[in-house]
Amino acid sequence: GIEDTAAETNALRFTLNFTDGLENSSTHTKDEVIALAQASDIPLINIGMGGLVDIALLLDMSTETGGFFYYAANNETLETVFDLIRNNLNNTQLVTWTSSANNVSSITIAAGSAYTGNFTP
Repeated sequence: GIEDTAAETNALRFTLNFTDGLENSSTHTKDEVIALAQASDIPLINIGMGGLVDIALLLDMSTETGGFFYYAANNETLETVFDLIRNNLNNTQLVTWTSSANNVSSITIAAGSAYTGNFTP
């Protein structure tokens, strides 16, 4: 899924994964998946499904890739999870910047009082 998503040209790219996170017959390790997602700049949005879920693994994979983790114990809570994802995506802003000045070493981006971030290339 990460490789397919990396080939997309949309500005906002992520994978949405429904899993219990338990080992069945994986062909890649957790660290390999995280490394590929990081190298491809693809956040993992993991939804832990069912009664027995490896929450620590899924949370770690989401956090390490800039994504989110949600737990859905059953179909009823899945609707709430979809609402949370929709809200997160609707409140996502993409900022791009190109400088023609060679002496600019960093920029600061502020979004109201909720966020201030610095970027240094």
